[in-house]
Amino acid sequence: MSRRRYGQQGPIQRGVLILILFSLGGVPGTLPPTTPASAAQPQAKASKAGPSSSQPAALSLSELSRQAWELASEGDLDDVWQRIDRLANEEDSAPQLGELRKDLVAHRARERDRREETRTAYQEKLDELEKQFGNDEIAEALASAVEAYGLTAEPANLRNQATVEKVIRTAEKQAAEHEKAGHWLRALDLYRGLEMLHENSSKYKSHLDRVARHVSLLRLYAPEQLYQLYVKEAKRRGEDKPDPWNFDENRWQTQLEKIEPVMLSEAMSLAARSHVEGSSFEDLLLGGIAGLEMILETEGLEKTFPGLANAQKSKAFGDYLAAVRKGIEEREVAMDYSDASSVLDRLLRRNRNPVDLPDAVVIHELGDGATSELDDFSSII
Repeated sequence: MSRRRYGQQGPIQRGVLILILFSLGGVPGTLPPTTPASAAQPQAKASKAGPSSSQPAALSLSELSRQAWELASEGDLDDVWQRIDRLANEEDSAPQLGELRKDLVAHRARERDRREETRTAYQEKLDELEKQFGNDEIAEALASAVEAYGLTAEPANLRNQATVEKVIRTAEKQAAEHEKAGHWLRALDLYRGLEMLHENSSKYKSHLDRVARHVSLLRLYAPEQLYQLYVKEAKRRGEDKPDPWNFDENRWQTQLEKIEPVMLSEAMSLAARSHVEGSSFEDLLLGGIAGLEMILETEGLEKTFPGLANAQKSKAFGDYLAAVRKGIEEREVAMDYSDASSVLDRLLRRNRNPVDLPDAVVIHELGDGATSELDDFSSII
């Protein structure tokens, strides 16, 4: 998530700029002309020396308003403050300049205090991080690093600090271990922190999306199991037990009751023919197979789908999915609607023998997996 960091021009400074412009008589485009039209010449870029003190006050105000807008658009607000201060000291300065200078002096004092508070908070977070890392509290140390990240104008320098680097490496290792062990919430928490610490980067996106998908499968098919994971996490962190969930609301049986096989094949055909990204039947089927594999890999679904509790049957279906994938990847002739429909039929039939997931579940997960090959906003079912 993008955030404004320390040192960047923010809404407070922009708000002050607007007040300056209105105090000086308006914004560019609304100012009265300062020279006769016959003598008008293209304006040169504002000089840092500022308007001459020999100019009339009205001219100085108008010119300062224009220059303030230009300089602020370049992020040079400090020069705006200096020009106002200089003009306010001139004998023929307009009265509103003196009042404006008083307000700006107070504002700049508040800004200095804010910057000092920010620096203090930043150092406190670094101190917390050091202590938490020393106590092997990696999730907490990562959270402190994320908070420090939001307080600095130099995020790369923060990530390059020795302890922060160690926190990142340890968090990566632990996130992978938690994911492998089916500790979805703990893995999700770590990957989210890592992603926030590397905003504007896709380094952890695939990891985060994958774990988030496991959590969403539990939420849909085994909400009781997911709730218990949240209870365990709250207890581990010393937090209050989460409020009870209404498990009878939006059960998966109700959500998927109208799904039929023909819906998937027709939707995939439409996507392959007309989607803006131009996905092929092969791409969509490979995404769908990955969606089914996600079901097999999500620990916690066994109570909902007893066939998944049998490791041998689950592996047999997984092996079949891998074989189908290999066949699709090695095809030399592009698939058409008939080919894709045949693969979908075989997947449905083969599922009924080893793990026996409900047809609606297989179709839904094939569809969700296929849409992942389109974009972040499309949905087949």
